[in-house]
This record gives sequence, structure tokens and C-alpha cells, in this order.
Amino acid sequence: MESTIRILYLDDNPQDRELVHWALKQEPRFQITEATTSEEFLALLDNKRFHLLLSDLSLPGLSAMEII
Repeated sequence: MESTIRILYLDDNPQDRELVHWALKQEPRFQITEATTSEEFLALLDNKRFHLLLSDLSLPGLSAMEII
């Protein structure tokens, strides 16, 4: 039985988000949730569970190392 893989993707660059989203949606099991700010990202983490977190390395207000 196929299971859904929930991915939370954080990036403030719209062009990068579009490219990554396009690549990820090639796999039908991936359910992608996008966040564009650190506040949105943290709120999503408080309310949902994800299997995988993807993040831009450097963002205003939050770095990838802080996320880890």
C-alpha cells in the first residue's frame, strides 16, 4: 500500500520554490506544503506533522541550522 509522504518546504524565493515544487510533484506520493516565512514555517510545524523538512539555507529571521 502506498503511503503519502508529507513534506514541508521553506523558501522565500518564488523562483526556487517553483522549481523545487515542480521536481517534487513528479512523485505522486509527495504531499508538499510550502512556507515562505519563518513565522509561517514554525506555525505549520506547531499544527501538523511532516516526514521531511526542506529549507533554504539562509532566510530572514531563521537559518537552516536553527531549524535543525
